[in-house]
Amino acid sequence: MVLSMLLALLALVTIGFAAFLLYLKRKHSKSPLPGLPTPPNPQWLIGHMEDRTIPLDESLKKICLQHANASGVTAMWYFDTSCATVIRYQDARAILQSTPARMNMPGLVKKQLQMLTGPNNILLLEGKEWKYHRTAIMKALNRETLEKSHVISVEAAFQLCDALEERIQSSLGDKIEVELYSLLQLLTMDIFGLAGFDFAFHNSRNLQWHPVAAKFQFMKDEYERRMNNPMTGYFFGLPTKHNRDHAQANKMV
Repeated sequence: MVLSMLLALLALVTIGFAAFLLYLKRKHSKSPLPGLPTPPNPQWLIGHMEDRTIPLDESLKKICLQHANASGVTAMWYFDTSCATVIRYQDARAILQSTPARMNMPGLVKKQLQMLTGPNNILLLEGKEWKYHRTAIMKALNRETLEKSHVISVEAAFQLCDALEERIQSSLGDKIEVELYSLLQLLTMDIFGLAGFDFAFHNSRNLQWHPVAAKFQFMKDEYERRMNNPMTGYFFGLPTKHNRDHAQANKMV
């Protein structure tokens, strides 16, 4: 009797999942916003989100630029929700000023962002709460604050240049190869730490990750990996190496 009930439940879940996949496939076969260009071949579950198999900048160009119209607008599927991407700041400003609330995030995306940024991050707030915090942040973006951030960015860039110069001088004429993308990641995290938390990681000065910055970088990479594997990346409680490493990084950050 119990076995029959379990088999029936399993069959019901299988049929429901198959129906959901068929629903997504049929929906993604249609234009998300008729009249606007759309990238081809959306992913079966997440739609037109970034292609994690190629560098992020190339993926965003593929989605937002290659298929955009003359105004820089592209229609795309975000899971089962139709939306549009814009590349002109005038369009982004008009949307932010006229929209009282945001679209509810899919549960998969919300879960992953909670594990990366915490549950009260403005990325996760919705409705009136999001609009209230967004307004408060916009008030803080005054000229004085932006000038201070500019000074922080310049100082961090000079630290990076000084560290590279020291590395070249200590090489005694030997050839040195550096990866520009990795250096810019170190620089970005330094600026983020100083501007956001008034904390100096000194990644650029040391040309290596501060332990806390390295853990945050790991969590960001994990977010991208799990978003690219939504069926397995959602479950943080399973006793896997990825989950243990993520828990350790999350505790340190």
